[in-house]
Amino acid sequence: MAETWRAPAEQLLTRLGTVRQFSTRDFGREQHREGLSVVIGGGGPMVKDDARAALDAVRKKLPVGCVAWLGTTRWLGAEKFDGKVELAIAQGVDQFDILRHAASDAVNFGLGTEDLVKKLAAWDRACRLDIIHAETDTIEFDLKGKLADPAAFAQEVYAFCPDVVDQGVGSEEALAEVIVETGRVYLWWD
Repeated sequence: MAETWRAPAEQLLTRLGTVRQFSTRDFGREQHREGLSVVIGGGGPMVKDDARAALDAVRKKLPVGCVAWLGTTRWLGAEKFDGKVELAIAQGVDQFDILRHAASDAVNFGLGTEDLVKKLAAWDRACRLDIIHAETDTIEFDLKGKLADPAAFAQEVYAFCPDVVDQGVGSEEALAEVIVETGRVYLWWD
């Protein structure tokens, strides 16, 4: 089957930088040949607004049957792009294919990619998510719907990803406040 998505996707990415014929996994150590990517500014623990703006612009013109996301920000392989983030495009049916392409997992918590997909799909049904960033052990998404009970949601997020509180905001209450203020959830598993 012809990969008719590649040429228009490559054209979109060319505007942002040098197109790579892969996206990356495992902190940039593994090339994933099912995707295309460019490396742009705006990396860091949480992706910056300029990277998000670039992603939004790409998504507006994304070929049908594709997904786009911000990927690797922590470069532990041969490539070193400190302070930068990968913007990737690959074929996908829905946004959960982003996690599959990025091979996101929480392996040190006994959770594989499909475990993460299952949980985020449940949250998506409850309050509509927009996955914007996915890499080895990190996922970032915007909430598109209103939370019925922010405190209960924060408790559920903490149970699923303790590091967000234990190494992050410090309490479930603070997590609920951040989620309500920003409309964004940042998950990582150390």
